[in-house]
Amino acid sequence: MKTLSPRRLLVSTVATAAALAPTLTFGADQALAVPAPPTHKVELSRTVKDKVDFRRLVGRCTTTDGGTCTIGTVKSITTTVSVSGGVSVSFVAGQIGFSTSQSSSTTANCTSPKLKSGQAWSAYARGTGKYYTIWNKVSGHWVQQGGIHYAWEPHTFPDIWCGFYL
Repeated sequence: MKTLSPRRLLVSTVATAAALAPTLTFGADQALAVPAPPTHKVELSRTVKDKVDFRRLVGRCTTTDGGTCTIGTVKSITTTVSVSGGVSVSFVAGQIGFSTSQSSSTTANCTSPKLKSGQAWSAYARGTGKYYTIWNKVSGHWVQQGGIHYAWEPHTFPDIWCGFYL
């Protein structure tokens, strides 16, 4: 058996370790090979299924005292995502599991009970609401951006809530 000098043993060990180690690429493609550390994050705090969005009026009707009315309309409803701190809508939507292209053609077809004078029967869209916080990394520390945010996505099937709401 051949005895190696300490210097030759070191060179032999380094060469063997280098042959077994994964190859790293440096140069122009380095940014592609090593992802940048995240500078934004989204923390989901609450999900509400079948959330009526009272900002999404689909239809409303009124009638004379003691009469009934029917709402019959079709309206396209789309996703809404709140952002702040320079974070894109598509980034936040992806983090909370929403699609920014989600829309629903909502059909409202509901008849009111007997109404009193001045009452209105209203139809609003239903979907999924999510509450979340957005964080940006600033000087190595996570900083919350703008408090609690809200996003709403319509159900993929026509879904409305009908009732008394002004």
